[in-house]
Amino acid sequence: MDEEIFSPKTYVEFSAANPTQNVDDYIELVRGPSPWPKGYTPKKVVLKPGDTFEMAMSPKRIQKDTWPGAFGTDIGTITDKDYVYYDLAVKSNWKPDIDRVVQYRVKDGVELPAQVGPIGPQIDVEANRYLPGGPNQIELLVPKEERMNYLEIVGKRYID
Repeated sequence: MDEEIFSPKTYVEFSAANPTQNVDDYIELVRGPSPWPKGYTPKKVVLKPGDTFEMAMSPKRIQKDTWPGAFGTDIGTITDKDYVYYDLAVKSNWKPDIDRVVQYRVKDGVELPAQVGPIGPQIDVEANRYLPGGPNQIELLVPKEERMNYLEIVGKRYID
C-alpha cells in the first residue's frame, strides 16, 4: 500500500464513519476525492435573484471578496475555522488559512446554474485528519472569472 496516502489514524476514523466501506474506498477517496458522498448525484438547480449563500475565504492577500470560490454553503452555518475544515471538509492545502466569511446574493435579472447536496468526506493527508463533511453545499457552475457577474456581496464577518 502507498505509505504517503495511507494513515492508520485516518483509516480508523474513515472506517468508523463509513462501516460499509473498505480500504479500497479509503484509497479512492484519498486519490480522487469527490465533493459529494460516494454514490451521490448532486441536484442541478438554478439560483434565482435574491438567493443567498456564504463562503469561507482566505486572507485578502490571497482571496479577495470579489474572487469567490466554487463552493458555498447555507447562510449562518459557518461558525469558525474548525467548522470549515472539519464539517465543510476543506483540506488544509486547499485553504491553508481562513479569516472571514462572505455572504453573497444572486443579482437581480440573472440566474446562476448550480448543484446542491451534502458535502462528501475528505482525507486531509497533510493534516492527518478524516473530514466527514455532511452539511449542504452549493457548487457554482460558472467559471471563476464570471462569478461576480451573477453575485453581489451582502455581508462579511471575521472568524477565528
